Amino acid sequence: MQTQDLPCPARGTPSSVLLPGQALMVTAPAHLYRAEGCPQSLALPHAVKSLNAPTALPPPLLFPILTSASSLGQEEERLALETALMYGAKKALSTEGVIKSRSDVDMNFEVENAVLGKDLKLTVTFQNSSPNRYTVSAYLSGNVTFYTGVSKVEFKNESFRVVLEPLSYKKEEVWIRAGEYMGQLLEQASLHFFVTARVNETKDVLAKQKSVVLTVPKVVIKVRGTPEVGSDMVVTVEFTNPLQETLQNVWIHLDGPGVIRPKRKLFREIRPNSTVQWEEVCRPWVPGPRKLIASMTSDSLRHVYGELNLEIRRRPSM
Repeated sequence: MQTQDLPCPARGTPSSVLLPGQALMVTAPAHLYRAEGCPQSLALPHAVKSLNAPTALPPPLLFPILTSASSLGQEEERLALETALMYGAKKALSTEGVIKSRSDVDMNFEVENAVLGKDLKLTVTFQNSSPNRYTVSAYLSGNVTFYTGVSKVEFKNESFRVVLEPLSYKKEEVWIRAGEYMGQLLEQASLHFFVTARVNETKDVLAKQKSVVLTVPKVVIKVRGTPEVGSDMVVTVEFTNPLQETLQNVWIHLDGPGVIRPKRKLFREIRPNSTVQWEEVCRPWVPGPRKLIASMTSDSLRHVYGELNLEIRRRPSM
């Protein structure tokens, strides 16, 4: 008895085998069919345990195979699938020597005011270079990422629609509120944005991505006095809370080899947009180029630094 080879659903179904939206109908006993190079658990229902055990299935039995984005319900899911097919899927037919025409619509986006603890503005620009009128369906995804670039969690997803008049451009602004990402932020303060769009009339798919490292506030160090060996100097450490929340258990550390010995100070809380100052008197004992380093850590904000270069003079000989 001959068996019929069928394409494996797990590997994708070429459009030459099934049309979009069609399903594979099996009306004969299941043991007559096997999926070439495909595990049985993926090729046939779980009721079929072995190809050697003829198991009669009640005809007709339908195996729905996803062949187009029309099987998905949400707009962003359809757009995600179309983007994957556009940029990542291999085509069954040979496309050698075939050049795909360039889309009439270009897309780009910029992230402005990328400061930790502040709202961000993301501006998406669409440019229509044709005499035709187009409508564009777009989807924005924002993720907090590890330093390796791997996404931790999605904190922003938004869909929007843009109408492009002939030979024109349009900008769409999307605001990212600080409260949307601060609770998920990692120590590297890195965000990743991905924008996908589809030109509804031509079915062209556009995609852009961008990683943003947020500007972290700094600890400010100031010095008063004569930078000289054996002379007293006053070191002032200053920090302003940039967040819209109160910082709890704030530790500020200060160190400067040859200038001041390691010290630290605890601030129980720093209210939003409030500034704290801490002063220490030191007496340098090593001449030459020196550096003061300060760091701040708290329950919700960590790895904030500041530094100041100094030139310590030798004590004048008597």
